[in-house]
Amino acid sequence: MRKIQEVPRLRHERHLAQSAIAASCGISRCTGQDTLKRFATARLTWPMPGDLDETALDERLYPPVRLTLDVPRPDLATAQSELAEKGVTRPLLWQEYKAQHLDGLEYSAFCQRYAA
Repeated sequence: MRKIQEVPRLRHERHLAQSAIAASCGISRCTGQDTLKRFATARLTWPMPGDLDETALDERLYPPVRLTLDVPRPDLATAQSELAEKGVTRPLLWQEYKAQHLDGLEYSAFCQRYAA
């Protein structure tokens, strides 16, 4: 039995604490917590459905990450001219950008685009 299946089994059948589960499986406590959170997010219960093989379980617990490429781009020419003004900083410009575009770039990506 894989560790990924052992974590919820120990939690629900043996009622072990997360530190005991981690020690039993040879994993960190954080990894055990993450596994239990993923089970809850995937709405899996123990015992698991019998038709759920390892591949299907992996797909449910670790769904593929979807990257969104339709992120609003900041106006970097305006940003550069505003940075020349006294008291204007990159974090301030990013906060204004983020307030207008909630799904916009995070600060590090904003700075990387500005530097490029």
